[in-house]
Amino acid sequence: MAIGNYRNFTNEIVRDYESGVGFNAILREYHVDYLSVKKILLEHNVKIKPSNGKRYYAINENFFECLDSHEKAYFLGYLWADGNNRFSVKTGKGSGVRIELSAVDINILEYFQRLIFYDIIPDLTYSSRGEYIYRSLYINSAKISKDLFALGMNGQKSAYSKIPDVPDPYMNSFVLGYFDGDGSIFKKSDGGYGINITSEKSIITDLKNVIFRLSGVNLKMAQCNNDKSYMIRTSEFCKIY
Repeated sequence: MAIGNYRNFTNEIVRDYESGVGFNAILREYHVDYLSVKKILLEHNVKIKPSNGKRYYAINENFFECLDSHEKAYFLGYLWADGNNRFSVKTGKGSGVRIELSAVDINILEYFQRLIFYDIIPDLTYSSRGEYIYRSLYINSAKISKDLFALGMNGQKSAYSKIPDVPDPYMNSFVLGYFDGDGSIFKKSDGGYGINITSEKSIITDLKNVIFRLSGVNLKMAQCNNDKSYMIRTSEFCKIY
């Protein structure tokens, strides 16, 4: 994410790169992201040197190594609901993790960026499907991918068979993150409100049991219209969180 208008430094960026200044130095000097610099250089027909596989964003590689904060548990829950861990069971290696949210939730992604990335923060990717606009974040880190796999996040959401082992002091934050990703609020016939979470049967069963163990709230579990998804709902959400 560029700080200010990076277009104000177009001439300087082109000049510096052509004179031999490296990408990392340019990123630090003008507070812009790698993709913005690359775009400027291509627009000015500047030949870009091979990167030798180097990454231009400093990442907190150990973020999910130890679940010792509410923030880590919350974003683990969000990734469990809406993330995609690009990890190959066959090779035992991963490349990173991707999450896509509606553009109205961009503040959540931006906060996650500030936790994961040091110094320079990359731009979020923009996409649209029909009238809906989305923003996505890709974290290019084999270490984070491996740590998420160790927690049970193995590829697409449909492959997750259970929720991870999160320490009890932070489990409510994991549930909140999962709810923000896959939950909804509904209005009841009496004018009150309740919450609803929909997912695979095994995930819903785990969430139901965890919520009951931590809060004493026994949510109702029901099968959705199709035979793969289940949901839990309650009007006592204040007691859960």
